[in-house]
Amino acid sequence: QRKEAFWSNREPKQRLTKQERGTVNALSSFITAVNGAPSKERGESKTKPRRRSESGGVTARV
Repeated sequence: QRKEAFWSNREPKQRLTKQERGTVNALSSFITAVNGAPSKERGESKTKPRRRSESGGVTARV
């Protein structure tokens, strides 16, 4: 009976791993969005390079 309870306790853990995969996918998509933002700012930085570069550096550090 203890072994059955042990395996039954592992089943919700597999569900947690699926939730963790969802969070990892959300974080990866969020990181790609954050990394894509400075690239757009670099393209627009041709108009105001100094201000955009300083603000971009601060956002990258945070």
